[in-house]
Amino acid sequence: MQVPIIYAEAVIGPTGARIDYIRRASRSSILINDLEEDAMSIEINGSSATDVQTAEQLIKVTVTSL
Repeated sequence: MQVPIIYAEAVIGPTGARIDYIRRASRSSILINDLEEDAMSIEINGSSATDVQTAEQLIKVTVTSL
């Protein structure tokens, strides 16, 4: 999934706390890469489709709550 770079701080959280929570809550591996100047790429891998969907939903909630 791609997220505007302006939300990077919100998704990652202070000292990585938010992304760690999302990883634990969804039981997923999440990798964040700079895609370009204005977007970041978030790669989510989970043991089930439900885990991946949970991670995606938590990220979307974080982004839309700002």
